[in-house]
Amino acid sequence: MGRSCQIYRQSKVDSNLISELPARIEQCFTNIGLKVSPEIHILDPPPKAYSKSRGQYKAGEVVDHCCRKAPGKICLYLLKDDAYNGDLNFVFGVAHRRHGCMVTLYRLNNDPDFVYKECVHELGHVFGLGHCRLPCVMTFSNSVAEAHMKNITFCPSCLSKLL
Repeated sequence: MGRSCQIYRQSKVDSNLISELPARIEQCFTNIGLKVSPEIHILDPPPKAYSKSRGQYKAGEVVDHCCRKAPGKICLYLLKDDAYNGDLNFVFGVAHRRHGCMVTLYRLNNDPDFVYKECVHELGHVFGLGHCRLPCVMTFSNSVAEAHMKNITFCPSCLSKLL
């Protein structure tokens, strides 16, 4: 598994909202030596990933598209629009272990801390963490309120699993 990460964003994503994201993510994952490129590339999702009937993107297809752009690196994709996965009505994000993840900003209220929290959560999945029952960034969120309430950091148990 690579220890370098490339961030991509949909062209609609406000670059000011995410300008500090690369440095914050790298600092969060410093214990595993993750290096995050400071440059955030623009990459729009493929049209085939959009479901007209739902008005949402298929999250898994968006992640796959992004991962193909940077082979050998962990990819993090930021989508402005709404997304779903499988039978779920919506997702905050989706991760493919050891390859990459995506986070949709659609329900994150243009809050940089909320965006950061969801990015850390999805990258935690990329690095093998499951959902956690302790107060932790890896807690599962079934609603915007639950996502806002979860911690912005890893609990000691999850942090030790990243080593």
